[in-house]
Amino acid sequence: DFPSDGGTSIACEPTAGAATAAQACATTGDCVGGLTCLFDKCRTYCGTPGAACAGSLYSSCHVHAGITGYDVCGIKCTLTDPASCGGTLGCVPTAAGSADTTECEPVGAAVSGATCVGPLDCTPGFTCVNLGSGNLRCQQFCTYPGGACTTGTCTQLSPVITITGVEYGYCG
Repeated sequence: DFPSDGGTSIACEPTAGAATAAQACATTGDCVGGLTCLFDKCRTYCGTPGAACAGSLYSSCHVHAGITGYDVCGIKCTLTDPASCGGTLGCVPTAAGSADTTECEPVGAAVSGATCVGPLDCTPGFTCVNLGSGNLRCQQFCTYPGGACTTGTCTQLSPVITITGVEYGYCG
């Protein structure tokens, strides 16, 4: 299982907790049998990256930390809803095989217009966008085209992010 070391190594850990799918956890020991604690949420393992995971709380199966054979189900969330993951977690897009899916992950505190290096630098509901010539800034997610923006208008992302038939953009 993935121990609570950031989730990049594998070790046996006791599993005797009561937390079920998508519930908060600190270690795998907090989750019921068969689930692992990753990014502070209990989740199940899966076998085919890109395949849909069973249950309404999960998105698609994806490889965790590039460790072949240790695929986990992403937690279903909404990119445009900063509260969809809860706590300090943010909803981020992630590749799942040949498709895009969502995942709840720890994110940063950079706000709209702040400089960033990647999407995990930005506060929930925002992503890191190259506005040209390497000018990377946190921008609010929106549904493209025509999605609601606090400021600006919804602009198409490049590369395009489409999750379960919904295309997402950024407010700029």
